[in-house]
Amino acid sequence: MLLTGGPASAIVGGQEVTQEYPWAVVVEHSRGSCSGALISPRWVLTAGHCIVTDRPGQAENDPGLDNPLREADDFRLFIGSTSRYGGQSRSATRLVKGPQALDIGLIELDRPSDKAPIQVAAPMTPRGGQQALLVAWGQVCEEKDCPVSQVLKQLPIRLDGTASMTSGNEVLTWPEQDPKQQAAEGDSGGPVVIQADGRWELIGALSGSGTSSASSGQIGLATNVTSVHRWLDETAATTTPEVGIWSVELVLVLVLGVVVVVVVFRAFRRSRRRRKPPPGAMAPMQRARDEDIEYMQQWAVQRSDVEAYYEPGTATIVATVMLIAGDGEWTRRKIGSLEAAIKFGNQRGIPVYEVFRTGYPQRKRDYDERSRRPRTV
Repeated sequence: MLLTGGPASAIVGGQEVTQEYPWAVVVEHSRGSCSGALISPRWVLTAGHCIVTDRPGQAENDPGLDNPLREADDFRLFIGSTSRYGGQSRSATRLVKGPQALDIGLIELDRPSDKAPIQVAAPMTPRGGQQALLVAWGQVCEEKDCPVSQVLKQLPIRLDGTASMTSGNEVLTWPEQDPKQQAAEGDSGGPVVIQADGRWELIGALSGSGTSSASSGQIGLATNVTSVHRWLDETAATTTPEVGIWSVELVLVLVLGVVVVVVVFRAFRRSRRRRKPPPGAMAPMQRARDEDIEYMQQWAVQRSDVEAYYEPGTATIVATVMLIAGDGEWTRRKIGSLEAAIKFGNQRGIPVYEVFRTGYPQRKRDYDERSRRPRTV
C-alpha cells in the first residue's frame, strides 16, 4: 500500500491536558517549533524533519530528511509542564538523525533533566482499532498564521491494523476524518502513547498527515519508534560526558573563571563610577513593556509579510526586536530577551531571526535608501 504525506501541518480540537505528563517537551528554534518526548535525562525524541534545515524550493510534502542538520545552539526546549513556557528550560548540545531515513531525530540536552522520562514500548505491531493518545503543542487551527497552543493538548486516536503499515512496521497510521480533530503545524514529533500496566509507554513520534491508496480520506502518520530500540540505546550510550568534578582541567577553568570575574567586576565598578546616572534617572528596562508589545502587534497587523529580527543587548542596552515589512518599512521596540522575541513571533505567526546570524534583509536597506532621497514637489 502506498502512503504519501508531509510534515504535520497543534492539535486542532482535541482536549486540554489536565494531568501531568512530565515527559512532554516543547521544541523551539528560530524558524518554528515542534513537539517531543523526554526518553532519558539527556535525550529528547522528536520528528526528523524538525532538526534539519529548510531547502530552497523544497516541496510541501517533502520532509527534507537528507537536508543538513540545524545548529544545536539554535534550539530551546521546555520540559514537563502543561503550560508552554512553564516547563524546565534546557538548551541542545547535539542533534542526531534517525536511521534508515525514518522521520525521527534525537536532541541531546546540555544538562540532564530531573523530569521523569517516558519508556519506549517493547517492539510491537499495532492491532487494528488499538487506542492511543497523541500529545503535542502545535497550532490551534490549520490556517498558516494561526497561533501555537499555549497549553498542552491531547487527541485520542484509533490506530489502523497491520494492513496499513509500511514494510517493517515502521509507520503508524490512523484516520483523520474530522478536520476539527487532527494534528496541525507544530505537532510534529509529538509523542503517540499507549497505556500498559497503568503507565504510559511511547510507541510513536508524529511525522505528519497524508493519504493512502487504500483510503480516500486523510490519515495521520507517525514513526513506530518501537522498531528502533537498538538505535535509541546505542545513541543514548554516546552521551557527551560531563567533566569530572575533581579533574585538573575543571580546577584550572574555575581558577581562570575567578580571575576573569574579579577583573570584570573591577572594570565594571570603574565604569559605573564614570557613568553614574544623575539623581532620579531611571535604569534601562529589562523587558518589553505592554505598550511595546501592543504597538508591535498593531504595526504587524497593518502590514504584510512582516519578519522579526532579534538584536541582542549589552550590559547597558536592553535587547530589541526590529519588525521589517515586505516593502522594507521597519520599526524597533524593546523585547528584553531572545525567548521573549520567539514567544512574540510564535503567538502571531511572525518568523524570528537573530540578526547577528542572518544580517538585515536587502529590502530594509532599499527602504532606507529611498527614505534618504529628497522628495520632489
